[in-house]
Amino acid sequence: MLLLFLASEILKQCAPNVSDIYIFQQMNYQVGSKVIPATVLVTILGALSGMPGSIIKFWATKITAHVGGMKRVMLIAVFSSLAVRVLQFAVGIKTLPRLVLVYLIDVIQGLPNGITNIAMRTMISDSVEYVEWKTGERTEGITMSVRNLMSKISSAIQKLIQGYCLDFLQFDPKLVERNLPQGAHFHKWVWPMFKLGPAVGLALSLIPLLLLKYPDSLKRQVEDEIAQRRVGTETEERV
Repeated sequence: MLLLFLASEILKQCAPNVSDIYIFQQMNYQVGSKVIPATVLVTILGALSGMPGSIIKFWATKITAHVGGMKRVMLIAVFSSLAVRVLQFAVGIKTLPRLVLVYLIDVIQGLPNGITNIAMRTMISDSVEYVEWKTGERTEGITMSVRNLMSKISSAIQKLIQGYCLDFLQFDPKLVERNLPQGAHFHKWVWPMFKLGPAVGLALSLIPLLLLKYPDSLKRQVEDEIAQRRVGTETEERV
């Protein structure tokens, strides 16, 4: 169960992608009589669009129970992210109203994603309890070590692919230093790669998630039997 979950996280990074800084670092928008750098606007809009997803975490448990489990929450997050990315790509960022609309759409993606981190931690805890139920040994230490290792591997894969993507885009850092725009090839492909590229990884991440089987009935059985074992162990120790 843990390996399938971690495989999903790694596959999510196996996709064409670039950081948003490469798109916005040389862009500006007219706001009234002032010209404001896109990086400033994106920082503000990103913070505002992420607030609903942060607030919804307070009701994560109730929402998860209503939806039908942590796995279903993660599936909803993946499918909503796919839909949002396609919609945002179609809207584009050529004008300030379009940029604002792109980040308003981000709110839709942020709602299930706000619960995803909680879902991840819950599923990792479930894997620890399942191993204890099967073997009698708890594996928090090795589980967290493996998770941290896989997180570093995922990050390394993402950065490696970003480097190849920048080569494909013919990105020239010297032009940035001289405050000159990138070439036509860069501007043609950077937005599709930024918005649609990660959709490849999202689609791949669905494969391990769909293979992950841990129904609520088994979860309750595992929790109940572990609780009974612990009560029995405590009784024996007292005797």
